[in-house]
Amino acid sequence: MQEKLWVVIQQDCNGIASVLAFDFESDAQNFAQEMTAAGNGTNTVVETTVNRRHEAEAAIAHVELPEFNTECIECLIDISELPEGKQDAAAKYLEEHRSELQKDAEKMVDKYIKKAVTDFFAEDRIILG
Repeated sequence: MQEKLWVVIQQDCNGIASVLAFDFESDAQNFAQEMTAAGNGTNTVVETTVNRRHEAEAAIAHVELPEFNTECIECLIDISELPEGKQDAAAKYLEEHRSELQKDAEKMVDKYIKKAVTDFFAEDRIILG
């Protein structure tokens, strides 16, 4: 779950001076108005979320692949593109080796999903808004 935050971006004539995070939108709005009224540059409120690596790892633990069956395999591999006469043999091979193929596919997909989610939640990720 992503935690919602509101940030106040304080800018002066030299660019961004600071960014402050608030749990509540009203607090961020009030702070921004007070700083602007006091002549402390331009203060903009932006809604964003906090993304944490441990949340990504917890989400990965719940990802499951569907059981392979003939229809599922045919969706992944277009058997119709095989030469005439090879299609039945390919379908038979896939069905006979279904459990091995599923284990290998799950390992590959698990590795791919872990990398994709970990990259998404990388600590050096910059959130602009």
